[in-house]
Amino acid sequence: MNGGRASALKLYKNLLILAFLACVLDSVYAGDVWIEGHYDENGKYVEPHYLFRTQVKQFDRRRNPQNKSDLYYELTNAHKGYVPRNPNPGSTDSTPKDIEVPENAQLNYFGTQWECKRGYILQEDACVEIDIPENARLNGNGTSWQCIPGYLRQNGNCEQIVIPENAKLNMMQNDWECKRGFQQVGSACVEMHIPPNAKLNFYGTNWECKYGYRQAGEQCLAIKIPQSAKLNYLGTGWECNYGYVQVGDSCNEVSVPENAKLNYAGTGWECKHGHIKLGDQCQKIDIPENARLNFLGNGWDCMRGYRKQAGHCIEI
Repeated sequence: MNGGRASALKLYKNLLILAFLACVLDSVYAGDVWIEGHYDENGKYVEPHYLFRTQVKQFDRRRNPQNKSDLYYELTNAHKGYVPRNPNPGSTDSTPKDIEVPENAQLNYFGTQWECKRGYILQEDACVEIDIPENARLNGNGTSWQCIPGYLRQNGNCEQIVIPENAKLNMMQNDWECKRGFQQVGSACVEMHIPPNAKLNFYGTNWECKYGYRQAGEQCLAIKIPQSAKLNYLGTGWECNYGYVQVGDSCNEVSVPENAKLNYAGTGWECKHGHIKLGDQCQKIDIPENARLNFLGNGWDCMRGYRKQAGHCIEI
């Protein structure tokens, strides 16, 4: 008994030692990063190499994303490892070639070719500074220019937008539009005439009749609501109350027969559960032996173990 217990304790101790050694080895070798061959920001080819754990720790301490020559650049540009096997068509030379980056240019995201820096444009294999006229600025991509708000591009220049009275710059700020309650007539903004029982629409560019009124030409007339009716949701017309149906310009009460009820909309009727519509009446469903009402209650189904045949349920 004691011998078996001693063996178990010895095995447990050996397992603990192995686990400790595994943690030590992991701490020593984990974190090494393999950097594929790539081109740096100056177009020079960097051979494939390991970035060891001590260097990674050094990178973690520095945290300097601005210095592109340190380990941050190597880590973040490890994907730029495309090495052209035959950079020149017809050539058998497989040695990687350094990319020559001209003035005012830089390597693209993939590091496979160069592109002009922001504010420069490609002209005959060179990057030429973009000529920005007065009252203009670079666009979002930095590949062209655009006029500042309040100015319009005309003939290669930015001309100030002339805003008439009762107008303002539009949302894009590249033209003008009339203020709320005014409408454009030629090059001017004229106040809109709003008839009685009307109001400005949501955009303020026109008028609309108030709730309970309808438009008739250039005026708003009150909506005539018949008996047993009400204004609709928008207030632009009327609809019959629940339990009534529209007939011409009036609302007639829905006639509900025996064993029936109003439908969901309240504009008609439907038979109750267990009844079926026959003409203008609701007849009770005759359920044969070994059958039951279906889910909707408008017919019957045979019970389990039976099948329908000639209006009866026979055993399967």
